[in-house]
Amino acid sequence: MKNFVVTYEQRVGSSALVDSLANLGSFKIPVFEELDSYYIDNTGQSERWTVDTIHDLVAETFENALAASHGCGVGFKWRIWGRPERVCEVLRKYDVTMFNMVRSNWLDFVASIYMTDVVYSDSNAPQFILDTLSKDERDNLLKRYRENTVEVDIPAFMDLSARLYWKEMNRIEYLQQLQAAGIPIYTIYYEDFAYKNLHFMSKLVEVLGGEPLRRLPESSFKKVSSPYPSEAFTNRKELLAVPGLIDTILKWETVVHDGSIKPLPM
Repeated sequence: MKNFVVTYEQRVGSSALVDSLANLGSFKIPVFEELDSYYIDNTGQSERWTVDTIHDLVAETFENALAASHGCGVGFKWRIWGRPERVCEVLRKYDVTMFNMVRSNWLDFVASIYMTDVVYSDSNAPQFILDTLSKDERDNLLKRYRENTVEVDIPAFMDLSARLYWKEMNRIEYLQQLQAAGIPIYTIYYEDFAYKNLHFMSKLVEVLGGEPLRRLPESSFKKVSSPYPSEAFTNRKELLAVPGLIDTILKWETVVHDGSIKPLPM
């Protein structure tokens, strides 16, 4: 099986995806969260993790993980940063396929983060705690995220949208540099993972060298938010009328559907 790295932003399903791959048995996930954390946790040398040393540390990270992989593919999550051109050699050496996990629906991407980070900031990572709750607590949490309505703070929403757009474009620019250097990279959509789950997972595993799946792998993560979180906004029409928001939505759709990073073949 091939090795992989998933690049991502919050609220795109990356935790559930990596957990599902880990439960297949064909992949070893040495650490559940960041590639960066794996190195720091296993060496205690956080001071070495800098822009100038990133190439050597990524190499060490993969070498350590592959040594204990027993023939499985190795995978990490990574909020890519630094000087990505310095990691090309190690990514090629270990035959790493990269996946850029995104939401194709920009409005609901920003709305999902707005709901977790602004409206429900006291429980902004509900997918991580759902299994620890009693049935009544789970029911209340799911109702909170799926049925409650709120009036969105439009200036705050637009500010969040602008900051997220900058972060997404910055990551995509990094990935374009890696792709130009010969690293295979695919865009994968949250919506495909969430709503076409078996077909999507089967295609993903095929790209990584495995056989098509006959059943879904188990995952301890369950979907908490509604499919369209922006519909919880009582003033959604006013939000959509704000100058610039529709332009951002259209630009994002062009980037993720018609951009230089090809989507996973479905």
